[in-house]
Amino acid sequence: MNAITINREAISTRPKIIKQYLHEETGVLHNVEDVQTFASGFQVRNFTIMSEGYNPEPITFKLSADNVSLVQGVGIGATVRVVFQVRGREWEGRYFNNLEVRSFEVLDGANISSTTKENSDDFIENDFDDGIAF
Repeated sequence: MNAITINREAISTRPKIIKQYLHEETGVLHNVEDVQTFASGFQVRNFTIMSEGYNPEPITFKLSADNVSLVQGVGIGATVRVVFQVRGREWEGRYFNNLEVRSFEVLDGANISSTTKENSDDFIENDFDDGIAF
């Protein structure tokens, strides 16, 4: 008797459908590029968020086809949640990756620039003692 036993009935020659893995990232909308339309009519739009966490990083995502309007009207500085799929391809010996958006949700539509302006106005209007030694 072998140490490894194989269940021959469980082995199938048919290909299995493997679930596509999705990832999620939350951050602040940093940049939205214009829609690119190709001769075939295919449309692409990229946008960048600054991820949340200890070391925020800019992450660029790709919207395609009918999804290019998902970020339309969302202000820079809004907190968003993006569900995406990592896609890769090879072209002429070079390899490329894309983060294709599957779902986009606005968590907080506050605009960073207006919030910063309000805070800076409060700072200017406060009276401070100029006699402070430092």
